[in-house]
Amino acid sequence: MVLAFMGMQWAVNAQSEPPSGLIVEKNGPFTNLRVAGVEDQGKFKEIRSRPLDDAATLKLLTDGRNELPTPYLFELSRRLLASKPREAVRWYLIALARLRYDAFRCTDRSVYLDGGFLLKWRQMYPEVPEWVQANVAKEEAPKMDVRDDPELFSGTANPLYACGHGMAAIGAATRGEAVDSAKALRPEVEWEPIRAWLAGKRPKPDFI
Repeated sequence: MVLAFMGMQWAVNAQSEPPSGLIVEKNGPFTNLRVAGVEDQGKFKEIRSRPLDDAATLKLLTDGRNELPTPYLFELSRRLLASKPREAVRWYLIALARLRYDAFRCTDRSVYLDGGFLLKWRQMYPEVPEWVQANVAKEEAPKMDVRDDPELFSGTANPLYACGHGMAAIGAATRGEAVDSAKALRPEVEWEPIRAWLAGKRPKPDFI
């Protein structure tokens, strides 16, 4: 369900300069980020269709790695694979961690309980796992652990796109009802325990 996030708005730090190729737009209390020259509904699909060796696209994804929604990191990893495979693995693993972080911040547990949200992106981007399987010895795998990576949870994109995959949001959409974004996300006080759990620093929070 790529369309579940392609039309969403997401917040970035209003004090920072927009990454190259990205446009910052003010919308009430939010500062929204979008890709220059690409219509919102076709944004992700259009970028994914660009040639793998397109330097401008790689720069756009690299510059926007913390402001664009998490799924763009999978595209970044795919494009790094030919020239920097180890860096591609790093960003693929960070993408998986951030994807889980986004999902667990949703109040609707159906977003993450059946694993379908995560599985969808893993199926769409098999290239990096296939490279690891073919090129990385079993004893090398622990060296690729990203749980202490400084960029693991440095993303600032709004995770609401993930909540759009839950049964509550899907049901509301079929009824033509608006989703209350304030109720779709867990309170920020719960975000740090989620990050610590995903990084292996503490047990799973009781509220998950």
